[in-house]
Parts: sequence; structure tokens; C-alpha cells
Amino acid sequence: MKRSYREFVETFNRSGTGLKITLDHLDAETSVLFVLLNGQLSETNSRGFVEVMGTIVSRETETRSFVLDLQGLGYISSSGIGAFVNILLRVEDSNAKLILLGPQRNVRSVFAVLGFSQFFEMTESKAEALRAAYSHSVSKTQTISRPVCPNCRGKLLAIGNNEFRCSTCDSRVRRSSDGLFRMTIVGEENGRDTD
Repeated sequence: MKRSYREFVETFNRSGTGLKITLDHLDAETSVLFVLLNGQLSETNSRGFVEVMGTIVSRETETRSFVLDLQGLGYISSSGIGAFVNILLRVEDSNAKLILLGPQRNVRSVFAVLGFSQFFEMTESKAEALRAAYSHSVSKTQTISRPVCPNCRGKLLAIGNNEFRCSTCDSRVRRSSDGLFRMTIVGEENGRDTD
């Protein structure tokens, strides 16, 4: 028998990782799922969080918008930001939309410092999140290009403000002000653009 994703959420919540997930559909006919987060999102629980959210996204085939309510999220690490990027890509792959609701100032600043604010739609109120969710249609889905190393196409890991390190070849990559990822090579002034 296949476990329901709600069982995955309950198991995650019982594991005592410092993060609690609560699910809330507005009503039976809505295509919006609110996911309330309370606690902290760090390297110790980000992998489990991605697994739970991946299960939810893959099983909520009728959901067109996922609203992550961050009002109760008091801390996020760079690993937590990586988890959000992973979830964003999964949501977009399912032709749905991801909206972040009410991130606290310190959480919002981590997104900004690491250069990821531009990839996420952030709202301040539930009404604003609902407007954004209801305005979404499959044809309006925005996709982000997956940042990969221009040298070996490996996964990029955030290491600082708009700076990344390739997990495969250890190249350093910097995102320029125009949003492109460029390889930083010592001794060269111009970097190569990624695809």
C-alpha cells in the first residue's frame, strides 16, 4: 500500500528536526495548497524537507500553486536556500507555481545576500499570495535556467553573495548584474556565459 504524502509530513514532523510542516487547502475546489513552516531550515533538515515537498508536489497533480508560508520560519541557512531552489524547480517541472508568503526580515535577507530573491515570488499577505496564485496559468509559468557550471555542467553550490562553487570540478562561478552566470578564472577579465 502506497503511503499518503500526509504520512510523510507526519513522519517528518515527529522526527524532531526543528522544522514543522502543516498543510492547508483553502477548500475542496481550490488548486492552491498552503504549506506552513515553523522553526528552522538548515543543513540538518533541508534534505528531509526536500523529500517531503517532492512527494507533495508529485502527488498534488491538481494543485496549480504551492504557497510556502514562511511567517513561522525563524532561521534559514544556505542549505535551506538550496532546498527552496530544488523545490522551485520541481514545482515548475509540474507546471505549477511556487509563492513564498511572509518571510521574516532575516530569512528574506539570506535570500538576498545569496542572490536568490529574484527567482522567487515573495508576498507579504495571504490575500496577495492568493491573488498571485489565482492569476497563475500554465501558459504564464516562469522558468528559471538551472545554474550549472560552464566548465563541466556540474551542480553549483552557493558560497557567498552571487558566488558559487562547482560540486564537480571546483570552479568558481559568479552571477553578474545582468543575471548571467559567468565562470571566474584567475588571470582573465571576462568569464564564459553558461547556457
